[in-house]
Formats: sequence, structure tokens, C-alpha cells
Amino acid sequence: MKDQIFVSSAIQDSEWVSLFFDKLTQIGVNVWFFTKDKNIVQGSSIVELMEKALRESNIMVVVISKNSITSQWVFFEIGVAIADEKRIIPVIIDDVPYESFPVRLKSTACFHEKSPDEAAIKVASFLQSESKTGHLQAISSLSG
Repeated sequence: MKDQIFVSSAIQDSEWVSLFFDKLTQIGVNVWFFTKDKNIVQGSSIVELMEKALRESNIMVVVISKNSITSQWVFFEIGVAIADEKRIIPVIIDDVPYESFPVRLKSTACFHEKSPDEAAIKVASFLQSESKTGHLQAISSLSG
């Protein structure tokens, strides 16, 4: 089964995330993320759509930023991912103090990358190496 990636981020980071999404898609990664201009059918529940997309994904990439650490949506999505035992890959895009991280992510190896293109390349490389070896490799070895 090909990985389905769900990207969790604060709406204020949508420009960075759009570039990250475009690069992942260009590389061939199957990815979903919500933006305020996404085509949503009138009357649809945004919560239900996001929850469905997250449940259909097997990996969550959480974009950690000064915006996301205060986002109720991001915490909701992390909670769903944890409840469903999804693999969570944090990508830190700015200088967020460690003590501000969500508790459940403090012990998780992270990518530190301000460039959306470089972050996408690192995440895609990690996923590719993991699928070839069949087991989890330390993310920190790729985060240079």
C-alpha cells in the first residue's frame, strides 16, 4: 500500500504548507491537507472531512510553528492521529521553544527545516528509505 500523508498545520502557515504540498506531490507522494480555499461542498462538515482524510491516511506530518502550537485544529488532528495509532512526523519550520511542543511530540524525532522544498525532499526520502527497508529508521539521521 502506498503511503497516504495527512498534513496538519495552522491556517496561518498555508503559504509554506502549499509549497511543501506542491513539492511532495511533484515527488510523487500522495498527500492531503486542508486550506480555506479547498473545494468543500456547501453543507459539508469540515471536521468530518478532515477526520475522514486523517483516518484514511497512514502517516501524519505535523507542521510545527509558532502558529500551530496555539491551534486547536492542530491539537484536534494530533489527538485523532494518536487515537488511531498513526505515525506522526513533526516538521519544525521556525524557532519554536521545545517547551511549547505538544507533550506527545516531545519525544519524537523531528525534521528542522525552514525551506518547504527541502522539508518535502527530506520527508519523501525518509518515506522512501523506510519503505525499502520495511522498518522505521531514525528521522534525525536525515535532518542534517
